[in-house]
Amino acid sequence: MQYSVHKLTSITIILLFMFMCGYSHASGMVPADIRIGLFFNYSQRGINTAVDSFDVASENGVIVGTVKNGKYAELFRQSSNASITVQKDIYIATTDAFYLRINGAGVSKGAAESRIKWLNSKGIEAKLAYVDGWQVWTGPYGSVDAAKADLENRISKKVKLNESQIINPSKTRVAVIKKGENAVMFDGCSDSFLRIYPVKGQLKINNSPTKIYRGRLEIRRTDKSDMTVINILPFEQYLYGVVPNEIGGASPKEAVKAQAVAARTFAVSQLKQYNSLGFDLCTTPFTQVYRGFSSEYPASNKAVDETKGIVVTYQGKIAPVFYSSSDGGATEDVKNVWGSEVPYLKSVKDVYESGKSINYNWSVTLSTYEIKDIMNKKGYDLGDILSLDITKTSSTTRVTELVISGTKGKKTYINEGARTVFSLNSQLYTITTSKDPLKFTFVGKGWGHAVGMSQDGAIGMAKAGYTYEEILKHYLTGVKIGR
Repeated sequence: MQYSVHKLTSITIILLFMFMCGYSHASGMVPADIRIGLFFNYSQRGINTAVDSFDVASENGVIVGTVKNGKYAELFRQSSNASITVQKDIYIATTDAFYLRINGAGVSKGAAESRIKWLNSKGIEAKLAYVDGWQVWTGPYGSVDAAKADLENRISKKVKLNESQIINPSKTRVAVIKKGENAVMFDGCSDSFLRIYPVKGQLKINNSPTKIYRGRLEIRRTDKSDMTVINILPFEQYLYGVVPNEIGGASPKEAVKAQAVAARTFAVSQLKQYNSLGFDLCTTPFTQVYRGFSSEYPASNKAVDETKGIVVTYQGKIAPVFYSSSDGGATEDVKNVWGSEVPYLKSVKDVYESGKSINYNWSVTLSTYEIKDIMNKKGYDLGDILSLDITKTSSTTRVTELVISGTKGKKTYINEGARTVFSLNSQLYTITTSKDPLKFTFVGKGWGHAVGMSQDGAIGMAKAGYTYEEILKHYLTGVKIGR
């Protein structure tokens, strides 16, 4: 069974932010829906999964529409299970796509379709567009001059036009293409976005068996990104796609329920983390592992349902909780990992771990040459590496200060930095050396930050007969569990 581990360079920032701003009140904090970024560009964290094109389908067809200021307008339906293509313009390689709008704006869809049929019969390829109403466009063109030349030298000689207007390039434009048909062009803006719904069931992206999602998709384009694709779905159904990926759907029931409550609480505490991009959480290790409908497991879905709305609170407010795969025999006080004082994230002994979970016992060997290269890549020229010294440890013997010495200087790492500098599995390690050539071997226990709940320990507690409430209260000092 595999367990996920939060990669924690980001969580330091998240945790500090949450406690600088204070806890969130628990009452009414679990929303009906949640917005998950599937593909997006977030340069502040070095994430760029935005796409310039993708296909989407559903077994019973899809509905494509727009939403502006909360008001929805349907564009078209496709009743078959064939894919539609969504891309950032007709020709995605075109950086400056101009169009001609023919004969006005704001006509009915039927009138626009009739006009397109008539224009096509005259040899003028036209397409539907929706910009606060239906329009008819032709193009694209590479420049204003090209559009004007086509209008004057070809189009105006074939048809009589009452009105025409050049449509300039747009960094928010999206083209939706039904197989065998012309595209429907859509120009979004800061409050207008494309939405895709399944007629019934789930949506599948790029015909991938691992990219199947409940709910609906929202497509946005921003000035500095290709398309952002957001999965909007009921909050509890989001957890269906999280819990089995975090602890394993076949784990003991009470452990899975503890994971469901922890995941729900974490998600509530992180709502609108990516608000500037239009969503709450993402699928990367910066938040929680979410793999959608294709990863769901009946038993973990049931665990989510049986704990619906239940969260962890401390002194009446949402208590952001954390969890990792294993703690090596004791969890760690958060102050020795991320530097914050949090009353319910203290170190507790853990006799419930199996000691057999993935990466529970581990070792990593690095040569002086490898360490020198790692430090150079981080911007520190320490020269030839002479020693690695553990100078401080916590009460659980985790490394809280590591000094790397070289012929040109020293570099000290504290708390989680003593783990992440070499991408180690945990802070719970010792170092041995060997010569000829000089190598350092890290021998450790546990996988992850060890703050909060141990997933391996939760499984052990469930096997020992503890309830999910007892599991959570063991790892989280002084919290309450409830709606």
